[in-house]
Order: sequence, then C-alpha cells, then structure tokens
Amino acid sequence: MVNQRGVTLAELLIVMAILAILAGVGLPALRDLVLSNRQAAAVNELITALQMARNHAVTRGEGRDVYNAGADPTVVVCASDDGQTCDGAWQDGWIIFRDDGDGTPEATDGGVLRAFEGHGGLTIGADGATLVRFRRDGRIDTPTDFSFCDSRGDSYARQLTIDFTGRPNAQKAPAGTCGG
Repeated sequence: MVNQRGVTLAELLIVMAILAILAGVGLPALRDLVLSNRQAAAVNELITALQMARNHAVTRGEGRDVYNAGADPTVVVCASDDGQTCDGAWQDGWIIFRDDGDGTPEATDGGVLRAFEGHGGLTIGADGATLVRFRRDGRIDTPTDFSFCDSRGDSYARQLTIDFTGRPNAQKAPAGTCGG
C-alpha cells in the first residue's frame, strides 16, 4: 500500500471557508485602522506646522530687519495646493511663511519656511479661515476650529481647535461636523 500525502477536497474547502470568514471580519477593521491612522497623521502634521509657526513667531519675531518696517511681523500658516502660494484647500496641503502684513510669501520676507503635502481622502475644514497668523507673542487674532472628516462620517471625525493663545488642541469632533 502506498501512502499518499496531500489534502482532500473537503479539508481544502473547510480551510477556505475559515479564511473567508476571517477576511470578512478582519478587513473592515483593517480599513478603519488605516483610515484612523491617516486621519491622526494629518491632525498631527497640522499641529506640528502650527507649533513650528508659533515657535518661529516667538523666537524670531523681535527684530524687524527682515520685515517691512511699517508692519508688525507675523508668521502665517495657510492652505496651499502648490507649496508656494496661499490658495487651495487645507486638504491640499499648507505652508508656513514669515509675513510683512500682505498675507503672501515673498523672497524679501524669507519665502516659504516649510511646505506640507496634502492628505488625500480627507476633507479638512477650517471655519472658513484661509490662514492662521501668529504674532510675536505667540497669539492669534481669530480662534479657528479645523475639522478632519473622511468617508466614515461624524462618528470618526476629529477637531483641532486653536484658541487666542495660539495653542492647538485636538479632540473628537462634535456631531454634525461632517454633514451628518
């Protein structure tokens, strides 16, 4: 009698059924994990940009030699789709630059200090704000709430709040932030 090695058709079907069940349970959880990590990365990257801009405004804001002498020097974070100008939506990316008061990055101000790439698959809103301007004391003129929404809707949305002190704070977004 010859010993045959292998798998019977019934055993193969049972293993495939188990794999299909595991994939059906695991893939949605993996999708949520990937989306949550993308969202957290975008929130953390914007926090980094805001903290860098605030730090730059405080540590380098005392001198007016690189600025227009008639303007109060500030450091700005604004939405940018090309990494050079303040246009586009926040999900397209953002830039940091020193500003002499006109709201545009110019070579005479030092140009763009840092550019950040966009985050596809996310919608980042900012209460209509197109830029955040840090004064030399680290404060901002207008508090801003950023919302980070993806295809999962409100239940997974994050909110980043910047108060008058210029310090960002991330938390779960309130209901209705992502439109439902």
